[in-house]
Amino acid sequence: RMFCSACRIMSCISMYLLPSSYSGRPAIFRPGGRSPPATPSRAFRLFALIQLIIEVIRIGKDLLRVAAVSMAFAVVVTGGVFLAQREITAVDNPVTTLTVCSPEPLLVDEPVVVSDPWTAEELDAMVLTLAGECYEHKPQDKRRVCEVILNRVSDGGFGSSIIEVLSAENQFNGYWVQSRTVSENDYEVAEQALRDWYNGGCKALSKYLFFCAGDNLENEFRSEF
Repeated sequence: RMFCSACRIMSCISMYLLPSSYSGRPAIFRPGGRSPPATPSRAFRLFALIQLIIEVIRIGKDLLRVAAVSMAFAVVVTGGVFLAQREITAVDNPVTTLTVCSPEPLLVDEPVVVSDPWTAEELDAMVLTLAGECYEHKPQDKRRVCEVILNRVSDGGFGSSIIEVLSAENQFNGYWVQSRTVSENDYEVAEQALRDWYNGGCKALSKYLFFCAGDNLENEFRSEF
């Protein structure tokens, strides 16, 4: 179709470019005389020009139609190739979905506070007795005095509690009168003796029930009076 249009354009150009003496029709020869001079046909040349313009416009439309079809085809082909590449990429590199789990709260056991089985009054009473009956630099002597106190509670014949045993008349003078100030070591010795006594079921820690002042700044301990 475009070839035919091109042929028509060439024909129109040829007609438009013909000499002005050409009228578009054959010359008529009259007998016995010369043919009259040909006059230019403006209408013919104008028709050729209009036909040329029409054919140019028609070819332009055809070219635009071809270009539009070509562009549409290119877009379809390019889109198909792009989609194919995406599918290949998706197959080669699968997306891994990560599931984030919130950690469970850690259950921390609260520390169990174990209270001492003895009272502060009992501890203070034993410490005062140590400050009145023992020298500071004699920790073993302090331990034995604590054993005598607790052994008497276990015996039951001297009182039913630590306070009763210590506050009994004419039993522990150091409970009433102290010869020195109370020290941290007095508390350490008394607490350890109480702990051992309670852990042992409040049974006697030793055989000693009596003591009196002895040599070398220490007390003498015995099981009988």
